[in-house]
Amino acid sequence: MTGSRWLQYGSSGVMVLSTADLFWQFADEDWSNVYVVSTTRPGLAPVVRLAGLWGGAEGSLLLFASLVAAAAAITARLGGTFRPLAALSAGYGVVVLISANPFERFDAPATGGLGLQPVLEHPAMVWHPPVLYLGLVGVMVPGLLSAGGSSHRVVRAAWGISLAFLTAGLATGAAWAHAELGWGGFWAWDPIESAGLVAWLAAAGAQHLRSAATSRSTVAAGLAPALAAVWATTLTRAGLTGSVHSFADRPGLRAGLLVVAVGWTAVLAWVWTSSTAPRSSPIPPKDRRNAALVLAIATTIVALGAYEPAVESGLGGDSVAIAGSFFARAMWPLVLAGAGLVLAADRTRLAPVGGAVVAIALTPFGAGPFGLAVAAAGGAVTGSALSLARAGRRGWIAHAGVGVLLVGVAGTMAATSATVILIKDRPTQVSGQTVTHRGLEFRQEATTEAVIATIEVDGQLLRPSVIAHRLRNVPTAEIATRRSLLNQTQVVLSDGSDAQSDYRISSTPRLNLVWLGSVLITFGLVQNVWYRPSRIRRWPPIGRDV
Repeated sequence: MTGSRWLQYGSSGVMVLSTADLFWQFADEDWSNVYVVSTTRPGLAPVVRLAGLWGGAEGSLLLFASLVAAAAAITARLGGTFRPLAALSAGYGVVVLISANPFERFDAPATGGLGLQPVLEHPAMVWHPPVLYLGLVGVMVPGLLSAGGSSHRVVRAAWGISLAFLTAGLATGAAWAHAELGWGGFWAWDPIESAGLVAWLAAAGAQHLRSAATSRSTVAAGLAPALAAVWATTLTRAGLTGSVHSFADRPGLRAGLLVVAVGWTAVLAWVWTSSTAPRSSPIPPKDRRNAALVLAIATTIVALGAYEPAVESGLGGDSVAIAGSFFARAMWPLVLAGAGLVLAADRTRLAPVGGAVVAIALTPFGAGPFGLAVAAAGGAVTGSALSLARAGRRGWIAHAGVGVLLVGVAGTMAATSATVILIKDRPTQVSGQTVTHRGLEFRQEATTEAVIATIEVDGQLLRPSVIAHRLRNVPTAEIATRRSLLNQTQVVLSDGSDAQSDYRISSTPRLNLVWLGSVLITFGLVQNVWYRPSRIRRWPPIGRDV
């Protein structure tokens, strides 16, 4: 065992050093590297230039493989079952060597690079992909720690850290999409996001079961997020779903990713069938088991929506992503069931009911019945969490964050979007706001040409623009945003002249509650890493701690 651990430490070091070497080539602007030339260019801010490492298939896969290798070393150090992660890292390493080598070189160096697609040359590119990768890789670890007999406290800390990273990764991706793409929403149900949500829901369910291996079913619950995380990256990166994140346009790379994912599934099945769950860990109470069941059903529903396009594509159909309306129709009974569980777990009932009433009052009725149901559930969760805070219980912050996020999601269901033609200096009412087109200006720089509009929204001047990028030969819309305490309004310039222009104006109520809830969840999960279960003599009801 000792020898295999040292071998894992060594192989992890090689993977990490390879990634560091590629980082240096980006920092040094090594234009003899084919991959560097394809994903960065001169003139970028250094930190954005470095983000080119994960801007394509080769560097992205190398980074993911390195993180898996590091996770295997950490799992080995903590006494978990590390060989499955070692095998996964080795599988990705083979795929990198055969089909996605990021170290190929030109015979003669280029004079510069093409850069990323313009939409990716954004500060969020610096932190969103690595944080999301840390979350996806992180949720692979706790189940293997548990299966290997690691202590309850170590497993609990691993769930808190990994879920915090995954929450931050999904939230920053949603915020980036909202700020950059301008469709008026924050969640497009792109397969990479919905597949990431599968892993998050599965991990949350396992954490509610306390994640210690008390039975074969809890071992399966602990391994489910690891399975979901690998398939989340495989199905989208392999191009089997209609994702904007698809990288594998080469048959060899696609086949390699699928072989690794199928092999990983077999390895986890072997871990599950060969596990002997210890009986020393406490058995979760009924209310926690019920919460885990609700999360498991939610995981299944989201997985159907995320993976169905891949299955249909494999059978000769299309790979178009499923619209968000599917999830809304399928999830509303589950939302009500979750609210019922919260009410049943709170002895006084006053705080959850009061929270539900306040949340409904905050939610525009344009959100519809499902939106109001989501708001009621979120308010109930928030109210219950606040009552636990008064009692001095830990874990209330993350649960309050879930509630606030649900109230925010409910409010955004009342979002509106309108396409209008505005005549210069003529005020027009759009979705309850007074908007006035004030003119256009043209600006030319070394690699771009821009058309910049000035539009007044309720007295505030905004400057949306359309920018043509010569290197990539594509135009992109730069969105202007008007923010208030709870709401956001986005303005996108479509076409026009100084005399009149076409705009798309989108208003999203309660959006800031989504970001606030995400921050609270992340902070609460990190805080609970230092929670000591030995200080509590008995299991608290659901909501007492994460």
